[in-house]
Amino acid sequence: MGRRPVNVYKLLWNTDAVDKYKSTKLTKSDISAIETAWMNRNTTIDSHAGMLLSYDSRLMKAAILLASAAMADKYRVRIINRSATPTEDLLATIKYVYKQEELTNTIETLMEREQFTPVVMENLIMSTANKKVKDLLIKLETTVAAELKYRTIVDDLVKRIDLERVMFDGCFNSVKFGDSFYEVVYDTTSVLSASALPLRKVFPYITEKGVITKWLYYNEEYVNPVVLYPYQVLHFTFLPDDYIGLGLFSSTMNVNSITRKIENYMMLARKTRSVQTRLHYPNFNSLPENIKEQQSIPSDQEVTAYKQKVITAIKNNSGASLDFFSNGLWDIKNIPSDGTNFNYVGDVDYFNELFKIGLIVPTGLIDSGESVNRATMDVQIKFLKGLFNLLKNERKLNTEQLITTELVLKDFDPNNFYVEVTNDNTGLIDTLEASQIVARLNNKYNNFPMPVLSSLLGIEWGEIVEGFELQKAAGISNDPK
Repeated sequence: MGRRPVNVYKLLWNTDAVDKYKSTKLTKSDISAIETAWMNRNTTIDSHAGMLLSYDSRLMKAAILLASAAMADKYRVRIINRSATPTEDLLATIKYVYKQEELTNTIETLMEREQFTPVVMENLIMSTANKKVKDLLIKLETTVAAELKYRTIVDDLVKRIDLERVMFDGCFNSVKFGDSFYEVVYDTTSVLSASALPLRKVFPYITEKGVITKWLYYNEEYVNPVVLYPYQVLHFTFLPDDYIGLGLFSSTMNVNSITRKIENYMMLARKTRSVQTRLHYPNFNSLPENIKEQQSIPSDQEVTAYKQKVITAIKNNSGASLDFFSNGLWDIKNIPSDGTNFNYVGDVDYFNELFKIGLIVPTGLIDSGESVNRATMDVQIKFLKGLFNLLKNERKLNTEQLITTELVLKDFDPNNFYVEVTNDNTGLIDTLEASQIVARLNNKYNNFPMPVLSSLLGIEWGEIVEGFELQKAAGISNDPK
């Protein structure tokens, strides 16, 4: 008889063996290394080379494109009452259980146009004969009334703090530098603003368990920091690694430094090799011996000073020729300009290509766009859509945090509601692909309502309908019925 197989899953999930305390704690050395990484990034950004890179047009354009892609799709904010029946469930029941499709479509249209007022709701309830449907409409009235109340508060908050600008700037700066911070400024009743915090002044406070419990904001000289707790800070991060975001700045800094040096060498070479230089040097060969003996030998300091004078003059000269002369008997030697090609240009082009690769964005978009290969561009952008969704998630989390803070300040109990931010289009698939996926899922799962499938996939139903029409016009059939 063979050996009885071990139940691996039971061993993995054996609650008696679970250590409720994190055993792989961060040491003081680990935490110090993280703090050093934050300090080094700030030092690099504030350096001369860092300042030049911060305003590099290619870096700026790549960060703008990535942040714009994350903000491009429409998004919807909903505050859902935990004790109320969700609107979608009520409408699905009315439509599919009680076969009131026309009534449901009317309600959905009014809600989409933001015309679903209490008066309209009352008229629908009064005109409905079916008692069970009427009971559902009464429940829907309660749910919608609460949502309308929340919506007014959210709309006021969005305008007051210019939410779209805050979210775009947060995504833009995190893409650029790796992290971005805003302080949530509030009083006893509402959020007043979201104030940008300089990256170089913010540091994480990390416990041994590897949890950031607060942020330390240093005003000056990195002493006596102001403590900011997570609910007081909006934190945007891009490709986080070991508690620090990896922005495009860090991925291009080294290549940019090399390119800058090559460009400096190239400009110096162009200046020094494009001029005619006449060197005047002393010649005492024709002097009598007794006079030669009286000439003092130049000291090492004098020779060094003369060499430095020559080097400085060559660097600063931009004229047609350069002369060095002094009193005494001199011979003249002419050094003609060098008209050969400069091979530094090829090096600069090579490192510029490496720089653009580090920007993640397809290189054709960083250039003028005239040489863009549309076929390869579409493939590249498809691979980037997952990255766009990560940035959208940063916007989502920070938007939910802001709205939750506003509602708590308005005396709403956070145990009674939750905030949901969703994108109408995830950006993962285009209209045709979306309609095909929904149709196939509809066939596979026993005609599960396609609008519900569309919602689960995060795709706007209108786009699915448009996809069906495009396929029909092209002679393609997915048999969605």
